[in-house]
Amino acid sequence: MYDVTVVGGGPAGLTAGLYAARLGLKTLVVAGEIPGGQLTGTSLVENFPGFVEGIDGALLIGNMRRQAEKYGALIKEENAESVSFTQFPYILTLGTKEKVRSRTIIIATGAFPRRLGLLSEGALFGKGVSTCAVCDASLYKGKKVVVIGGGDSAFEEALLLSRFASKVTMVHRSGSFKAQAVLRERVMKTENIEIKTHRTVKEICDPEKGFVTGIIMLSGGVEEKLACDGVFLAIGHEAGTGWLLGSGILDGKGRIAALPRGVFSAGDVADEHYRQAITAAGSGCKAALDAYYYLQNQENVQ
Repeated sequence: MYDVTVVGGGPAGLTAGLYAARLGLKTLVVAGEIPGGQLTGTSLVENFPGFVEGIDGALLIGNMRRQAEKYGALIKEENAESVSFTQFPYILTLGTKEKVRSRTIIIATGAFPRRLGLLSEGALFGKGVSTCAVCDASLYKGKKVVVIGGGDSAFEEALLLSRFASKVTMVHRSGSFKAQAVLRERVMKTENIEIKTHRTVKEICDPEKGFVTGIIMLSGGVEEKLACDGVFLAIGHEAGTGWLLGSGILDGKGRIAALPRGVFSAGDVADEHYRQAITAAGSGCKAALDAYYYLQNQENVQ
């Protein structure tokens, strides 16, 4: 039996594993069959403190993993399949059908940006296609960019990008927006932001060149080309909570609604606003400390 089982192998999960292990807790990190979270697909992380020249995302994750293991965390590259909160200690079932008993659980399975599903999108991801303006806006100083989406995140990203890019074009498939009125008003008043509605993105150009040169849109069956240097996807996120279906802790949208005693969440799975590696790591630290204090309190009560 483990004192702490962390589900998730990104910055939140690995930081939680590091802190829990250093606190002397018997710690398991279920990192997933493809561990590392979104950072593993990031070629250069420039906004994580301590790395003046930036650091490769996969290297950063690798360092976090080795540090957690150094202090005694056991890391398994397996997926969590389900969990039962009806008995204590809690029982976690892995993809291999192995049963894991744990006194506390930290949920750190992340959230994943929705994609358009285009082959060109995948080919150019990290080469002009991005899902994070906070991460990449400064790379587009004086350049033209496109933001795809119509919700709060799309408008927030457009406003941030407008401070760097010479031109920001928002592309939305309908004529109505889900964004707050205050965000819509700010965008309308920003001179270098243009909005194109009733358009769907058919293609991102040009995979053969290895970088973004523009997009091809469809409007009423008619193709329209738009030159740009970068494309930012802002069409929402999906929390990594599929393994929690049937656990009784999710709301109708698959988000964590309530946590049983001794269960904690960390990182993007519970964060719909910041979604940064550094905030995920910080929340992983907090979750591990919360688990430690919870266990200490349980021992004192007994």
